Amino acid sequence: MQLNKLFFIMLISTLLSKSIQAQTCNACFVATPDTNNVGLINLDASCSTPSFPGNLTYEWYADGAPFLVWPFPYYQIPFYAPGPHIIDLIVYDPTTGCSDTTSQTVFIPSNCSAQFQQYQFSNLSYFYSNVYSTSAVLNWDFGDGNTGVGSAPVHTYAAPGTYNVCLNVTDTAFGGCSASFCDSIVINSTAYCYAAMQVSYAGPGPDDYTADAQWSSYIAGNVQFIYSLNGTVIQQGSNPVCNFTLNQPLVNTLTLDIADSNGVVCSSTSSQLFATSTNPGCYACFYVSPLNLNGDSVLVDASCSNVPAGSQIQWELDGNILAQTQTSFTQQINTPGLHFFTLRIIDSNSTVCDSMFQSIYIYPPPCQSCLSVTPVAGTTSDYTFDASCSGTGNYVYSWSVDNNFVSSGYSPILNYSFTQSGTYDVCISIVDILTGIYCNTACTTVVVNTPTQTLFDLCGTIYKADINTFNYVPATLNEAMVYLVTLAPGGQLDAIDSTMTNASGQYCFNNKPIFDYRIKAALKPSSPDFANNLPTYFQFATMWYNANVITLANNNVYNKDVYMTYGVNSGGPGIITGNVLQGANKPSRSGALDGLSVILVDANTNTPVAYAKTQIGGTYTFQNVPVGDYKIYGELLNKNSLPASISVTSSNTNFSNVNFEVNANVINPTTASPLSIVKSTKPQTQLLAYPNPASNSFELQALGANMDIQVFDMTGKRMTEFKINQDQSLKVSCEQWPAGLYWIKYTSGEESGTLKLSVN
Repeated sequence: MQLNKLFFIMLISTLLSKSIQAQTCNACFVATPDTNNVGLINLDASCSTPSFPGNLTYEWYADGAPFLVWPFPYYQIPFYAPGPHIIDLIVYDPTTGCSDTTSQTVFIPSNCSAQFQQYQFSNLSYFYSNVYSTSAVLNWDFGDGNTGVGSAPVHTYAAPGTYNVCLNVTDTAFGGCSASFCDSIVINSTAYCYAAMQVSYAGPGPDDYTADAQWSSYIAGNVQFIYSLNGTVIQQGSNPVCNFTLNQPLVNTLTLDIADSNGVVCSSTSSQLFATSTNPGCYACFYVSPLNLNGDSVLVDASCSNVPAGSQIQWELDGNILAQTQTSFTQQINTPGLHFFTLRIIDSNSTVCDSMFQSIYIYPPPCQSCLSVTPVAGTTSDYTFDASCSGTGNYVYSWSVDNNFVSSGYSPILNYSFTQSGTYDVCISIVDILTGIYCNTACTTVVVNTPTQTLFDLCGTIYKADINTFNYVPATLNEAMVYLVTLAPGGQLDAIDSTMTNASGQYCFNNKPIFDYRIKAALKPSSPDFANNLPTYFQFATMWYNANVITLANNNVYNKDVYMTYGVNSGGPGIITGNVLQGANKPSRSGALDGLSVILVDANTNTPVAYAKTQIGGTYTFQNVPVGDYKIYGELLNKNSLPASISVTSSNTNFSNVNFEVNANVINPTTASPLSIVKSTKPQTQLLAYPNPASNSFELQALGANMDIQVFDMTGKRMTEFKINQDQSLKVSCEQWPAGLYWIKYTSGEESGTLKLSVN
């Protein structure tokens, strides 16, 4: 970890080409648990030197993963698992070029707080919530003879009355703990009142926010929404939306009171917000835009800034203070590479009240790809791929054969052996690792005449769960479709062959070349067990990115059995229907693989419940769904999947238009989840990656904006690219990536950044 940080510091120092000799600065911070949440660590790095605002950049790491780059010394990092955690801090002073790093270990104890909150969302139904316990077991007694488990149960009472609700919490991790708490609730037949608000950054200023009380529940008609900021009423009336600007440094408190027409408050809630500027009237903001094709002449525009009276602007380029004092100006940059602009606003007291920095890359002229393919003398299978005609530079050369990635490296020459005869398309793709520019892709065709390679048979038995005996039995004649899925070296999946089971439930793919494969089985809709057996990959996986890989190498026959994953839907009042609105998702023929598999998962146990296949037109249906919380996933080759969330209750049983869209890399729900409220109070764009290091997969979460994502290895080879919508997360498979370090690059409008990812 320390070596990686040292490398990062040296890289930044080289790119900035500092002419000012680095001076000593000191990284220092105090980490204290939050008084209201032991899993939240409050960070104070104001003891770092130099400590005056606007001069240091604070880069925080949590358990080895980049967490945030922030221009202010105060922040909070949440940890969701008990035990020891490591927090690292790198401070960097762009004026002097100095940097320093320090780390601390914090311990998150097991939390057995039994305190809970209760929210009435109908006359007889209550939602209970305990968000304090980390890995504890929670047992509820609802006071009417019924019990429940989990951190957020919903319970409906049979009649009005007074009930004594109790929660018992136990935890055996990290020393263990236990706690109990009881509270009486009174349920009557009158309507209820509950204040809730969503607070989000609104812009354009760093401290401009909006609050929306649409999540509240209240008596319809004469109701008032009373918003107060730091104890002062800023809006009162029937409008549930309030736009406001934080009016004091550091912590601000926004309060929402819901009152009746007589001004009697029936419910309240509050939220704490952190002001980004030490002076709310001071705001540094600017954009850098290229003015010509090469990008060596740029426009710097700070008209979006707020400069208080008596203050002045100071500009800096690559650590050198510019003579410019205007809000907007043009700047010529003659050296290709990464450059940094810094804007400081200095108030009448000669104090930097706010600052901002941005980077811009000046690109050299694009490169052109070309190649030649020549046979090696004395052999019919060995060829030399040569891209030397593309010129020289800081290039990484990536080769592919028939669109399958072969190899990448710094050498323009690759020796390659074909394993069997045929006509092949050979292509070269070149990237300049210093600029990130991709050259055009060049291809040529080669005809190979070489002895045929050894072929193999891949066979096995498909076992289904019988709904009468609840035992695994072989599928019957033509009852299951079996697909042979190839895994190309570049990570692309494709169903290249299919067959059906014989009378003994067996399948067989004959005469297949040495390769990596996946086997997928799905019962046909005519099967009596269709609704209770999910499409399954060898051996038990329901998603392609969790499936085991079968590598043909030695024997000529492989016996690979598939046990279908069983859905345990026992019947209930719920009906869920939807459609796949966009993308290549609607089956062109009955049972085709290009139809979307829709999987219903119990949200509490994370186990599959039922399965449906999209019909012609893209529609699907789940019937007889029991009361409970569910997640709905779509499954297709090469697509990651984000779930839609549904809560089936005795009073809410019919869910229609639970729709999906299939994009380039992900299957997204198009409807908002009733159980998921996205809250964003951070003015900055942020990309989170976890776990880091990763093994088979990792998740990315985009905070504050939509993002374009690209992932590169250390040679500059692009592993994948896709988009993530604002405040959504995406699971990315890295199972086939070589172990090592990777760079994740994100772009959102004018803003971009990188994260470092380690894959074990």
